[in-house]
Amino acid sequence: MFRVISIAVLMAVYIGTSVVNAVSKGSESFASSG
Repeated sequence: MFRVISIAVLMAVYIGTSVVNAVSKGSESFASSG
């Protein structure tokens, strides 16, 4: 059960990071420092 929760958390973090990066690139082109 712990593994399922860990996978779910990792998936959520990955999706959240992807969304944040997409929004940052869309709104601020110069914000692509990393």
